[in-house]
Amino acid sequence: MVSLLSLSLSRAACELMTQGILALVTSTGCASASALQSLTDAMHIPHLYVQRNSEGSPRTACQLNPSPDGGYTLAARPRPPQRRHAQAGDRAALAEVHRLLRQRVR
Repeated sequence: MVSLLSLSLSRAACELMTQGILALVTSTGCASASALQSLTDAMHIPHLYVQRNSEGSPRTACQLNPSPDGGYTLAARPRPPQRRHAQAGDRAALAEVHRLLRQRVR
């Protein structure tokens, strides 16, 4: 059963897609993220999903599947504040997002 929140988020995402967005960046619960992933897969738009629990560490209960064509799925889990040395990984992830967006524009 689709929750009202998932339905509301899907409607908002559809409205954004009619405006020509290049990617959808979300940070929602698992059910909503799955609904939005299905929508972005259907519209061939990258879905960048960021998840964090209330303690600041990554959640693992939310398993997103790659898009069927192996294309646009990126689940990003922010590092905890005490692990600042991971900046090189952050830059690499951001570079990959930029590459995907440039590829989408072409």
